Amino acid sequence: MATVTDIQDYADASGNVIVGKPRACVSSFIEFAASNCRVEISDGVSFRNAKIKMTADNGLLRIGSRSTIKNTIRVGLDSSVIIGKRLSCTGSGILSAAEGTSVTIGDDCMFSVSFDIRSDHAHPIFDRSTGKRVNKSKSLVVGNHVWLGPQALIYPGAHVGDGSVIGARSLVSGIVPPHCIAVGVPARVTRRNIVWDKTHVCSKAPWRFNDLDDLGHIPWQSAVADIEPLPAIERRRTLRDWFNGIFAAAGCALIQIAPIPDIADRFASL
Repeated sequence: MATVTDIQDYADASGNVIVGKPRACVSSFIEFAASNCRVEISDGVSFRNAKIKMTADNGLLRIGSRSTIKNTIRVGLDSSVIIGKRLSCTGSGILSAAEGTSVTIGDDCMFSVSFDIRSDHAHPIFDRSTGKRVNKSKSLVVGNHVWLGPQALIYPGAHVGDGSVIGARSLVSGIVPPHCIAVGVPARVTRRNIVWDKTHVCSKAPWRFNDLDDLGHIPWQSAVADIEPLPAIERRRTLRDWFNGIFAAAGCALIQIAPIPDIADRFASL
């Protein structure tokens, strides 16, 4: 077994490899307890209290640029954990893949404390009559720009769609469509057609966010979503300009024409 605390480009006699170096590394390590394992670290990655354990042969961990790892990652036999760009984590949690499966995390995700994401159940369960395994490991996917609430559980076979939010202490083992809020055990969709932003309401003006316009920018949206992205806000802005232009062209230059958002909003909602 080899434990690497000075995390940077590395290779050992067992075929284990680290490619890349984190931008910051605090109280973190990578442990190789097997052979032919590979850890790939992109630019701008930060490790803070990260515990990475490559527990069996042929494991792969890939971390996208500007992601922050503050949790435990465990990679088993012939398995992989793939993390996209700009993952942010509030605190502790676990990512685990085993038995030839994969855990895939998309870009721009945000995970709260004590999340549990795993393609395995850690311990095998068998049917007493047949002797067959009843809790086989299954690959899972968490899409782009997914927000996990505190103690969210993403279990074998799950697929969380782009832009969705999983509520605190919710358990997902099936499919959550894109741009939805899902809560409960098991998680059920409670709201559709949502978009969320990483702006924190306690740390940025104007401190109250009642409308998309309050953000001051267009929030992330999925390029592969099956809905028209943010149609209302774009139509409101276009119609305001159009109405103001019509009145100005009609000879109202002597009067200061104010925007008429109420009428534009009414048309935009059609």
